[in-house]
Amino acid sequence: MSDVYGAPPPEISGELPAAPPAPAAAAKSPDIAKIDRNMARLVQQNAPDADIQTYLQSEGVTPDQMLAVKQGMIGRGMSAVAGATQAVAGYVSEAYHGKVDPKFADVPAWTGEGISDLSVRSAANRAKLVTYDDAAYGDIVKKVLGPRLVGAEKDMHGQEVITYRDDAGQERKAYVNKPGLDWQDVDRTVASTAPFLLGGGLAASAFKGLPLLGRIALQAPVAAGVSIGADVTAKTMGSEQGVDLPRAGFAASGAVVGEVLSPVIAAAWRRLVSVPRMLDETGALSAAGKMEAARIGLSAEQIASMEGKPAAAFAGAAAYARDPKEVAAQFRTGEFDIPTTKGQRTKDTQLLQMEVEMRRGLWGDQAKQIMRDFDEGQTKAIGEAVTTRIGGEIAPEAAGREKITIGRGIQQGIQTAKAYMDEAENQLWGAAGPMFPREEGFDLLAKRVATSLQDSNIWPKPNLGAYPSSNEMLQFLEDYSKGKVIEQVIPLVGAGRSSIFLDDARRYLLNLYRGAEPKSADAMAAKAIYNGFNGWIDDLADNALLVGQPDTAAALKTARAFTKDMKSLLAPTDTTGKLTPAGRRLDTVFNKADSPESVVDALIPQPATKLRPGDVESLKLMKDLLAKNGAPEAWNDVRLAYWVKISQNDKGQILSPQLLKNRIDAAFTNQRSALNVLYDDTEQNLMKRFADALKDATWVDPNPSGTSYALQSMKDRFQGGSTLQTLLQTQSQREMFSKHNVLASRIYKILARKVPVSFFGSKEGAGAAVAERMTGQALTPRAPPSFAGPGAAVGAELSE
Repeated sequence: MSDVYGAPPPEISGELPAAPPAPAAAAKSPDIAKIDRNMARLVQQNAPDADIQTYLQSEGVTPDQMLAVKQGMIGRGMSAVAGATQAVAGYVSEAYHGKVDPKFADVPAWTGEGISDLSVRSAANRAKLVTYDDAAYGDIVKKVLGPRLVGAEKDMHGQEVITYRDDAGQERKAYVNKPGLDWQDVDRTVASTAPFLLGGGLAASAFKGLPLLGRIALQAPVAAGVSIGADVTAKTMGSEQGVDLPRAGFAASGAVVGEVLSPVIAAAWRRLVSVPRMLDETGALSAAGKMEAARIGLSAEQIASMEGKPAAAFAGAAAYARDPKEVAAQFRTGEFDIPTTKGQRTKDTQLLQMEVEMRRGLWGDQAKQIMRDFDEGQTKAIGEAVTTRIGGEIAPEAAGREKITIGRGIQQGIQTAKAYMDEAENQLWGAAGPMFPREEGFDLLAKRVATSLQDSNIWPKPNLGAYPSSNEMLQFLEDYSKGKVIEQVIPLVGAGRSSIFLDDARRYLLNLYRGAEPKSADAMAAKAIYNGFNGWIDDLADNALLVGQPDTAAALKTARAFTKDMKSLLAPTDTTGKLTPAGRRLDTVFNKADSPESVVDALIPQPATKLRPGDVESLKLMKDLLAKNGAPEAWNDVRLAYWVKISQNDKGQILSPQLLKNRIDAAFTNQRSALNVLYDDTEQNLMKRFADALKDATWVDPNPSGTSYALQSMKDRFQGGSTLQTLLQTQSQREMFSKHNVLASRIYKILARKVPVSFFGSKEGAGAAVAERMTGQALTPRAPPSFAGPGAAVGAELSE
C-alpha cells in the first residue's frame, strides 16, 4: 500500500501479502467486525480499490463475502425493528380492545340500560366524580341497584360482571368496566378529573397573588384534600374501599409538578401561539395584533407606526404582561426612551402613593435617593426627546439650538433670500431693455410716491436731517421729473427727461435705499419711496405711457410680475394698498425686530392660545420666501422655533411633562392651521405620540395636602415603623379592593403581622428593594394558568 495514505491502521499489522494466504490459514474464522472497521478507515482515506482488495485477501475474505455479511446485519436490524413495531402495535391493540373473555364477549359496559328510575342512574353518575378505581365504582353501583342486584362474578381476567333485573324483571349482565377502551372509560376519566380541575382552579384563583413557592405549598394539600374528600364521599355512597392515602400523595405530587410546569407551558404557548398570532409574515402586526393594540388603548397612529422590532416587542409584551395598561404605557414611552415608574404606567393609586411616600423619605433615605435619581433621569430623557428625537426630526442641522441662535438663523436666511430675490429682480429688469416714460407719465410720479410714504406712517417727520437717503431719493425724483441732467449720477448722451433709462433710475434709487442705515426711520422711508417708484412703473405700463422696443415690453412684464411677487412676499397689502395683518407681522420681523429673540416672538404665535390674524398667512409667506429663495435651512429654523416655543419656558428650560403635554394638545386644538403649514403628517403624528407618552409619564399626588405622610412620619419616629409591614399591608389592600381577592388579601395581612421587620436585612434595605422595583422597567408578568388541577388528576390516575 502506498505511503500516500500513511501507516496502516492500528489493527492492521505488518505488510499486506501480495497473494491470498494458503488454504491452511483459512481454518481460523475471520474477524468480520475488525475487517469492517479497517475497510471503513481505508475508504475514509480514499484508498484505491486495488489496495482494499489486497487487504481483504490478506484477511482471507472476498468482497462478495463482506457484502453478504453486511446485508445479513441489515436484515437482522430490520427484523428487530419490525418486531418492536409489532410488539408496540400489539400493546396498543390490547389496550384498545382489552383482554376478552369469550364467555362474556357480548356483555356490555354498565350504563343502567333497562332501568328508568332516575335516582339509580343519577347516583351511578355521581359515583363517577368520586371514584378512581373499578372496585369503588362497582361497590356504589351494586348499592344503588339494591334489590335489583342479582349477583356479581369475575371473568377469566378478573374484571367484575354484575347481573341485575331491569324494569321488566329480565336479568341483564354488564361489566363494571368493560375490557378495552370505550366511551365509558372516557366518560369516567373526565368525570373523576372534574373535582381536581375545580379544586385546582379555585385554589389558583385564590392564590394568584402569591409567588410560585407559595402556590405550590398551597396547591399540594388542596389536591390531596380533593382525593381524600372524594374517597370519603364515595364511602358514604357505598364504597367499601376506604381512603387511598397513596393516591392522595400522587395527586399532591401531580399538583406540584403541574404548578411548576405552569410557567414553562405558558411561556411555550406565548412563543408558539400568542406572539405569532399577532404578527404577519412580514413582521408587522397582523389583524389580531392590531385588534389587541387597539383594545389596550394604542392610537391608530401608534398602531400604524409599528413594524419590525417594535411590532415583535409589542406582541411579546402583550402576551406576557398582566396589565394591558402597563403594556400600552411602556410602548408609548419606550418609543422616546422615557423611563416610567410602575405607578405611572398603571395609574394605580396605591402604587402612586407608595412612590410619593418614597420621595418624601418615609421608606428610608435609600429609597428616597433612588426615586430622586429616577426623576432626574426621566427629566433628562424627556429633554432628549424634545431636542434630539423631535427637534432632530424637524431640523436635523439645527436640533438643540437655543432660541437666540434659531433667531439668528432666521435673520440670516431672510437676508439670503432677499439678496437672492434682488439679484433675480435686477437680472429681469436688466433684460427689459431701454425704456423711457412719456411726458404725461411724470404727472403720476409725485402722487404715487406721496401715497407710499403716507401708507408707511414714517414720513414726514420734524427732524428731516434724520432722513439723508430718503431726502436724496426725493431730490433725485424731483430733478428726474423736471428733466434735469444729472451727469454725476449716470453719464448722459444728451439732455431731457428721457435721457435716463427707466431701469437706470430704478437702480440708482435702489442703491440709495440700500445705503440707508438698517432698521432706521430713514431706511423705512427710503423703502416706501422705492416701492412708490416701482408702483409708478406699473402705472406707466398699465396706461401705455412707456416708450421702447416691442420685445422689451414682454421682458418688462416678466420683471413687473416678479417685483409684484416680491412685494406680496415681503409686504403684502389689501385692496386699499395697506399692509395686511401678515404684512404688518412680516414688517416687524424684517424691519422692527431688534434682536434674534424678537424675530422669533414676532413670527411664532404664542403657545396654547388662539391664532391671531395674520399668523398663518405670515408663516406661509415666510415659507415661500425662505424655502424657494435659497434659504431652506432657515425655514427649518422657523419650524424648530415653533417647537421650542411650545416645549420650553422663557428661560429655555424644558417644561414639566404635564405642562408640555397640555401645550402640545392646545397647539393641535387652537393652532392646527399653523401646524399644517409648519409640519407634515409624519411630524405631527410624532408630536401626538410624544404627548401620549408624556401622559404616561405624569402622575398626580393622591394626597397633595401631605397630611397622611406627616402622620406616618410621626408614627415611624415615635413607634418605629416597618417598611416591609407597610408593603404587605398595601398589597393586602390591593388584593382586596383592586382584585377582589379576599383570601390572598388575608394572607398578606397575616404576613404583615408575622414577618419580622428585618426580613430584608433592614428597613432601609426593604425600602430600597421596593423602590428599585417601582422604578424598574420590567412589566408585571401575567400569572400563568395553573396546571395544578390537571397535574393532580394525572397523578391520581397514575396511582391506579
